Amino acid sequence: AAAAREIAEEAGIQSEFKAYRGCVSEHLVENGSVVKHFLLHVCELHARSTEILNDTEGIVGWVSLDRIEAMRGEIIPSDLLIIKEMVLRPGSPCYECVLEKSGSEHRLKRFSPAAARLYRGSRR
Repeated sequence: AAAAREIAEEAGIQSEFKAYRGCVSEHLVENGSVVKHFLLHVCELHARSTEILNDTEGIVGWVSLDRIEAMRGEIIPSDLLIIKEMVLRPGSPCYECVLEKSGSEHRLKRFSPAAARLYRGSRR
């Protein structure tokens, strides 16, 4: 329900929740230091409409999944891998990501399945 509510708020699209695909712990590095940490929850939704009514989070648009690879230079590298690894061919449910930003350029330093120990809790 939270994912459907979020897409309604951000883009004005009404949708239904279908599946939880997993999470990505993403660290954004600038000048050698972590400046932001994002915990991204990836969900599959079924859109009841495709008209974008809001774009409060920047440029928003519909893109056919078969065009994703052709957009390699246009989208943030970790976003491309999230789509490929968690949407097109679901693999690990959790990933660790380090993204380095320099000016307006983003370079992916790491995108790998998260260690299971991080998600099992600390039972000792």
